[in-house]
Amino acid sequence: MNSANTTTNPIYDPASFSIETPAITTLKNIILSWIYNGATGGFVLGPFRTGKTRAIEIITDLLVNRLGEKVHSHRITMPRRDRNTVATVFRELCKSLGIITKRSATSDEMSSLVLHRFSELAALNSTRQVVLFVDEMHRLTLPQIEVFAEVYDQLREAKFNICIVFVGNYEASLSLLGLIKKKRNELIRGRFFTNRHNFKGITSKKQLRKCLQQLDLTKMPDGSMSLTQHFVSKNLGSDWQLSSIAAEIWNVFDDDFKRPLKLSSWPMQYFVSAIRILLSDYLPKYDGEDLDSLEEMIYQSIKASGVEPCILEKTA
Repeated sequence: MNSANTTTNPIYDPASFSIETPAITTLKNIILSWIYNGATGGFVLGPFRTGKTRAIEIITDLLVNRLGEKVHSHRITMPRRDRNTVATVFRELCKSLGIITKRSATSDEMSSLVLHRFSELAALNSTRQVVLFVDEMHRLTLPQIEVFAEVYDQLREAKFNICIVFVGNYEASLSLLGLIKKKRNELIRGRFFTNRHNFKGITSKKQLRKCLQQLDLTKMPDGSMSLTQHFVSKNLGSDWQLSSIAAEIWNVFDDDFKRPLKLSSWPMQYFVSAIRILLSDYLPKYDGEDLDSLEEMIYQSIKASGVEPCILEKTA
């Protein structure tokens, strides 16, 4: 491994490192349109490992109303439980909102606390709007989804507006979506499941280039140089850009992985992992001229990223 200081390089912190990809920008614009149009909710589906959760984390602080005022948003991740109860939803809402409750608290008591907190957040802008993202929606049952309908109704009664966006894996959500389509669940479907967005990873060379340009612009914490320069300035020069080999990276991915594995896109988790390996382990050894050597470096980086097991996860 290259001797670069891994303790200060942001790319070595997977939990915190992120870039605004074209897919994230598109998602942000979709959610903004829902806010502008007063939508009651919607749902976002995509394959595993495409970066849906990270995308939500990034856009959380970027949401505004038509007046340009900040619209506060909140994310709850539904856990796996042996018993999927209504109380579980309220308890998780309280936990994620930082509300301390007694273990003996009833659903009604927790509901009151949750509604009060969302009312406070919605009151911070002129349009009285707030957004709630419900991640891992495929872990929910219909009675649990009805909890969110209750939250919406209660806030609406108090003249506050909440947009509830459910996020989940496509195939894992099929069973739940099948139930929601039934006529008896028309109220839930009409409220939360008419607006849909399909989220994917990197799907084209153009998108890949934009992601690499974001990496080229990312600075080291001390601001002294870019993340790319940190690794390759000695052997490739201080002006060399990772985006300059976008075509080579895409061609290797497309020919050796995307087509053979029948992947609909390059999941962000595996993309970032591949680029991390390429930057730290291979490019510091590249002379800038041997194309065959470069393609082999790219191939080995993508292979080591773990993308191949994606064949076990049929993508949408």
